[in-house]
Amino acid sequence: MIHFLQKNGQLQQVMIQQVKDIDRLSAEWALKTDERIELYLICAQALEQEQDHTGAFKVYYEAFSLLETQKIDSNKYKTQCEKLMISAIKSPSVINFEEIMLLSVVQDLKKTLAGVIDLVQLFIQKDMK
Repeated sequence: MIHFLQKNGQLQQVMIQQVKDIDRLSAEWALKTDERIELYLICAQALEQEQDHTGAFKVYYEAFSLLETQKIDSNKYKTQCEKLMISAIKSPSVINFEEIMLLSVVQDLKKTLAGVIDLVQLFIQKDMK
């Protein structure tokens, strides 16, 4: 449904709020953890394409919070992890970058995502001067 609406330029008008609130809406759905993570990632990517960086960050963060409980191959989520951090930087409401850096997938990918992680570290360590 999300892909169909996006393809036809109707996501914003039809169900953007449902996509933003997918964690709450899908709470009662009988999904395995990996299915729930994939659902969240699809929703986050859709929000990102709609230029809703705050919503995308929130949903990406929910997905990666679920990953904390799983034994995963972090490299599988390298692209999405990078998008999580970029959405955080683009979102005016994200102020706690330290919390992002504590996610295990971010820790696992520190070397391969060095450029983005360095930028996030800049936000954490430097003031506005």
